[in-house]
Amino acid sequence: MFGLFDVHVDLAPRLPTAELARLLDRDHALLVEAVVRAIRTVGWEAVPEYTFNHYGERGSVDVLGWKVSERALAILEIKSRVADVQDVHAAMDRRGRIVPLAAARERGWRPAHVGRILAVAGTHANRSAIRTHAATFGAAFPGDTRAVRRWLAGPTSDFAGVWYLPPVRQASR
Repeated sequence: MFGLFDVHVDLAPRLPTAELARLLDRDHALLVEAVVRAIRTVGWEAVPEYTFNHYGERGSVDVLGWKVSERALAILEIKSRVADVQDVHAAMDRRGRIVPLAAARERGWRPAHVGRILAVAGTHANRSAIRTHAATFGAAFPGDTRAVRRWLAGPTSDFAGVWYLPPVRQASR
């Protein structure tokens, strides 16, 4: 009967809002933990949840990294879910413009090299979202996971890339 009117019925199980927020925060926190551990292993100082306010433009960076030996600054945005493509790009553009200035002013870190890294859980959904917008992500973040790891080990220029991390649910089992 519904077929005559081209009506489709979709069922989507939902969690209570507080429970969903708790699960998303848990996944995000586990990814932040993994990133902090990984960059510290290769000689970076890590500042989780670095906040900035520059002439009214404000925000936060999930993890800010500083590698003193190369005077390199890493701006790491961490996503357990890539839900809003436009927001990812706008937020990273803002951070790339403002955070190096704020870090120099507040911490005395004057970077010779700046890396903008989108660290995402390597789930099928995230990979699919990035693949669907491959031209956009490729223009903004041309480096892949291997290039991110090489840059973190020895930054010699400015850099931008996507770093796929093991999905937290699998990693936490």
